[in-house]
This record gives sequence, C-alpha cells and structure tokens, in this order.
Amino acid sequence: MTKTYKQLMEEMKGTYAGVRLDKKSNNLIETYMKEHDVPNRVPTDKLHITLLYSRKYLPNYKPSQTSYPMSAKTVGFHIWKTQSLEHKDSKNCLVLEINAPKLIKRHKELMDEHEATFDYPEYKTHITLSYDIGDFDISDLPKMHNLLTIEKEYKEDLDLNWADKHG
Repeated sequence: MTKTYKQLMEEMKGTYAGVRLDKKSNNLIETYMKEHDVPNRVPTDKLHITLLYSRKYLPNYKPSQTSYPMSAKTVGFHIWKTQSLEHKDSKNCLVLEINAPKLIKRHKELMDEHEATFDYPEYKTHITLSYDIGDFDISDLPKMHNLLTIEKEYKEDLDLNWADKHG
C-alpha cells in the first residue's frame, strides 16, 4: 500500500510535550539566576519541563487541561552535557532537578497510551536554566528550597535540530 503525503510527512516529525510554570515560579527562578550570575540564562518565558520527546509523531495526543496546576519541589543543580547532531563539542548545561511524581506518572501514561519513543534511558524531571554555562562552578550555588507551580501542558512538533540552533 502506498503511503499518502500526509503519512510520509508525519513520519518525518515527532511530538514534543512540555509543561510551563506559573509567573510566580518563573520570577523566583529568574531572580535566583540573576543574583547568582548564572551565565547564558534561559529567558524566563522559555523555562519549561520536558514531558515527552518522541521521534514518533503522536497525532492523537492532546495536552491535558485537567491535570494542572500541580506543585513540584526543587531538588538540586546538575551539569549535563548538550547533545547535538551537528556539533562535536558538547556544552555544559545547568539543570534544576525537581521532584514531581505526578509528571513522572503523566510521562508514563503518555508513553504507554501512544506507544511513544524516548531517546533517554530514564525520564528525569528538570528545568534547564542555561544551555551553556562554560566552566561556571555550581558547587557555590546555594540550594533552592522552593515549591514551584506547574501551570499548563503544551505540545509542538519535535525539532530534531533544536540543540544545534540553541546550543
């Protein structure tokens, strides 16, 4: 059976889902990052938590309107290496790990319900604060002991070249 143009196009894109924080939580993170001179900060309106990163297109997935708002507790800072398709050199990303069991549950539901794919061995709830902190020493960063509010879920087509454009 010959595939339609629409089917072929859907095979070329995947599905990305994320959640956004409320304004108060964004402002709290922004203030913290400014006060501690975090380099190359992610703009406040771009802060997010990845919920789903599927190379498989999920046409039946709809963002939940009923699961939010929900709370998440900050855990700690980590440095992760960027992953890029084009660049051989990876950069140091600063991420804020959060404890959000409801997001982990939602991630698993979406993976099962849509037979989605995921490129990583495990789903870790986090907010990327900077995609390039260079040699910034995070050992001097005081812990954040905050409860954040997750406001809404959203969906977009997956951009496989995103890291090359932003990092």
